[in-house]
Amino acid sequence: MRIAVLMKPILNTLNINAIDQEILSKANLKLNEADKSALELALKLKERLGGEVTVITALSWFCNEDKRIREVIKLLREALAIGADRVIIIKGTNLCTGNHVVTAEALTKAIRRSGPYDLILCGEGSSDIFSQVIPVIVASKLNIPFIGLVKNIKISSSKIVANIKLDNVEMSIEVELPVVASIMKDIATPRLPTLIGLKRAYEKPIDVIEFSEEDTFTKSVEMINLKVITRVRKQIIRAHMSSDKLASEFVNILKELHVVKMQ
Repeated sequence: MRIAVLMKPILNTLNINAIDQEILSKANLKLNEADKSALELALKLKERLGGEVTVITALSWFCNEDKRIREVIKLLREALAIGADRVIIIKGTNLCTGNHVVTAEALTKAIRRSGPYDLILCGEGSSDIFSQVIPVIVASKLNIPFIGLVKNIKISSSKIVANIKLDNVEMSIEVELPVVASIMKDIATPRLPTLIGLKRAYEKPIDVIEFSEEDTFTKSVEMINLKVITRVRKQIIRAHMSSDKLASEFVNILKELHVVKMQ
């Protein structure tokens, strides 16, 4: 089985007290925690089913700085040390804008060049933006199914059975491979690299590829109609009421507005 794991380097803002461009430029990068869980799941599937795991990342924070590229290479050697077979890093001026569609296009291009893959995994969202849209766009561009918020995966033959959780509802989805899936963080605990693994990591390939302006095939968007939807709220004022009666009245108003549902 061939598995690709999309991992995002994000800014480590843990020790930053104020946010401005100058301070951000000095912040270190780290790998998104949810993506680490996706990598751990990929490695477990590789151990059980065989195959290979490729890590693909698009550098969108200060993406043209050589020191940042070296920093990302150092970070992703850890992925190689714990069992990944290959790393692909995408850089380019267009990626610096942080545009989700452009980032998805860069990842899609790398997937097509290095693939095909049976399974493409990533975390449920990146903790810097948490838009959760990148894997959806990638699946759309590859014209394959997408499954989100996956908490468990079983693979048999050419099919995948994924358990997903939406609020308090859990359901099981079965689709044929290939598929893109975003993984919930608690699906697996990332393993730590060993000294032997770190040594072997330097023997595995890390490819840095350029995503140029000519590669951007985002279509222009034409505004056809713009309508602002407004909703008139009830202007309710209650005065000269006891606290108990006011609380009861407030609950009744929430019930009328369908904000709460009382049993």
